[in-house]
Amino acid sequence: MTSKTPADKFVSSQAKDARQLTKVVKYEILKPDVWVGGNRDGQNCTWPELGKLLRDVQYLSSRIANKFISDLYVAAHQRRHKNTGLTFSARMVSEVNKELREELIDNGDFTEEQFNQLSRSGALNSYVIDAINQSFIKPQTSGKNWNEVLKGNTAVPSYKRDVPVCIRCDKPTMCKVFDQNGDHKLDLALTVGSKPRIVLRTGKLDGSQKNLLSKLTNKDSKWTQQTFQISYNQVRKKWFLSIVYRFPLQEKKLCPDVIVGAHFSDTCPLFAVVNNSKHAKINALSLQGISAQVKSLQSQTLRRSREVQSSGHDSFASETNRSGHGRKRRLKPLQRFHHKINNAYKTLNHQMSRRLIDFAIQQGAGTIQLPHLSVTTDSTTALFLGKHWHYYELQEFIKYKAQEVGIAVALVDPQYISNRCHECGNINETFTRKYRDKNKPAGTGACQYFCTDPNCGVAAVNPDLNAANNLATKHIAQKINKQCKKQGIVVHDTQPEEKAIQNQVTPN
Repeated sequence: MTSKTPADKFVSSQAKDARQLTKVVKYEILKPDVWVGGNRDGQNCTWPELGKLLRDVQYLSSRIANKFISDLYVAAHQRRHKNTGLTFSARMVSEVNKELREELIDNGDFTEEQFNQLSRSGALNSYVIDAINQSFIKPQTSGKNWNEVLKGNTAVPSYKRDVPVCIRCDKPTMCKVFDQNGDHKLDLALTVGSKPRIVLRTGKLDGSQKNLLSKLTNKDSKWTQQTFQISYNQVRKKWFLSIVYRFPLQEKKLCPDVIVGAHFSDTCPLFAVVNNSKHAKINALSLQGISAQVKSLQSQTLRRSREVQSSGHDSFASETNRSGHGRKRRLKPLQRFHHKINNAYKTLNHQMSRRLIDFAIQQGAGTIQLPHLSVTTDSTTALFLGKHWHYYELQEFIKYKAQEVGIAVALVDPQYISNRCHECGNINETFTRKYRDKNKPAGTGACQYFCTDPNCGVAAVNPDLNAANNLATKHIAQKINKQCKKQGIVVHDTQPEEKAIQNQVTPN
């Protein structure tokens, strides 16, 4: 399984229209309200009833997805070995749905009456089955993902019983989130007849989140709800509703030749410049508010982590009221702490990525160039950010926010980006990470970049400014390779997946 969520995979499979973008927003389910329609219309719906219904649908969804994918895998291999004399064809998802109903009734796991509340003929109704197919099955059983499975490079996808509950809602007649006297509610199309109505927690939402809900519930807007996904957060012990929605691309007059170079800096969260101006930039001064939050987060992380880990002798909580209850229970405070820290990282990365997109729009830039990062380079030692900042997450936020406004994103091979002089193109091989760490000044300053070409006037320049200027240069990867050949510098091979995207602009 990949690290992407089912909602993310659904977004990727649905983003076909160049003028429409697909995104996901998550809200907490505050409480169940009433049953709507059928013989229970108007009766109160309780948490035990709603919780059991959601867990049952989770279990049935995982069984259907696993059965169908297993069938598809066997059928695909039999087609490759036609001489075996065996004949097997994968069943349709609808057929798997009906067979599972019969199997569970025969085993005594479910009764006919229970299934009649969920579907007229199968285990689950068509709204759920269609959403499962779009969210789980199609993304995993088509294209590159499935080829990797058949080659044996990736395990056959499987889903546990806590898989998200999916409901299709893209047609006008289907149930959608609606506004009722300021409360946002949804009738869950999980059952036949009476449907449970839920209320979302929206009281503490900020202005942008409330504006989003307003657009989604306004029938005259072009923002449309596509799919609902309901999942249970084990840490917070709460149910959450994810809304997959589509909205029109904002068309702005941006020039693709105006390039913003964004460098993930050691001395400030983000350093960015634009190639048509020597004065416009994002630096530590322009990010003072976010910088203060980062520093505060750093100190909190160190302090709280030490407090939790020093609370006992033999374990994280020895000699406390959690002693003797098992390692999992004793580690719960630390898990909750890491969850809060990750949320704080995510919030700050959202703020920084939004600041960069706004900067690009102000400069009329149609392209943003970033150093290509992979998940493995997510954590890097840095003077300002600490050693566990989520750089890769920041990169991904920049990419999808840029797509929303029609800005192309180019991922550039970071090799020699920090070594190249942005004025003359000369590459200073001695300006390595080891050299910078050894020669950095006291405090939070950084070792200044210098050019080794005697004919160049660059003697001391901010290294982040130098790297950002290089990233704002068109065809920078090709220019670095050319300069390396000229100076006799060896260019190290990158990974195959990195080669494919070097200096490649992502279309919108």
